[in-house]
Amino acid sequence: MSIRLNNVTRDLNVGIQTAVEFLQKKGFAVESNPNAKITDEQYAKVNFRRRQAALSYPEKVRQLVELQKRLVPIYAMRGKVIVPWADV
Repeated sequence: MSIRLNNVTRDLNVGIQTAVEFLQKKGFAVESNPNAKITDEQYAKVNFRRRQAALSYPEKVRQLVELQKRLVPIYAMRGKVIVPWADV
């Protein structure tokens, strides 16, 4: 089954050019035309947003805590007021 590029970008909330560049980097020949059709395999590659949404809630929390731990020393060096989170 093929899907129009315009429908894919609208569903995934990404730009047409972004999706085309991504597919071209993955080795697919896709024209930058909203009416161009892509295959199911190409749609699966572009559908990176769903893969991010598929992360479990504890995994997302873990990623946020790790990011916060990396940012605290940066803010401290710049003289910002820091209220560190309690370790989770």
